[in-house]
Amino acid sequence: MFKVSSASKEDVISHFKNQHNCFERSIADDAWFVAESGGFLRSIIERKAGAPSTPSDFLRLFSRQVPELSPLFLIHGNVNHVEGLLSVGCVKISNSKFNMGVQYGIEFQITRNGNPIYPFPIGGSVIVISVSQTPQMLKVAKVTFPIEMLKDIGFGMKMGDSLAAKIVHVTN
Repeated sequence: MFKVSSASKEDVISHFKNQHNCFERSIADDAWFVAESGGFLRSIIERKAGAPSTPSDFLRLFSRQVPELSPLFLIHGNVNHVEGLLSVGCVKISNSKFNMGVQYGIEFQITRNGNPIYPFPIGGSVIVISVSQTPQMLKVAKVTFPIEMLKDIGFGMKMGDSLAAKIVHVTN
C-alpha cells in the first residue's frame, strides 16, 4: 500500500498520475484557479434518485508558482448523495524546506466564467490540513455545498461553471 507520508514529492506525483490519473498543476500565488468543472459537476446535478452510481470523488494535485519551492497540495472532493452534499477539503501532502511551519488555508467559491454566480459569493474557507492529520481531520476540515442549492441555481449546467479555489497564508 502506498504511504504518502513516507514518499518523496516525486513519488507522490508519480503515484497520483499513474494510479488516479491526477496530474500536478502549478498555480499562481494568491490567485483563484479552477479546482473542478465540467462533467463531474454536471453528473452531480443531473443524477436522479435511484440512478446508477456516478463518480463520487475527485482529486486535484497542485503546487504553487515555483513547484520545487512549494509544498504539494491535494484537493479532495466528495459527493454524498444520501446526505445531499458536495464536500471539498485540502491536504498539504509534502513540504518544502522553504516553507516549513507555514500554515495555509484554502477558499472555495462557486463561479460562472470566473465570477460569483450571485452578487455575493457562495463558498467558504477552511484550514489546509497536513497529511499526518488525515483522515480524521478531513471529516471536519471541509467546505460543504448542498446539492439542492446547486440545482436551484443551475450550477453545473452551463459552460464556465466551476468550483474555484485559492490557497492563502494563515497568520496567527
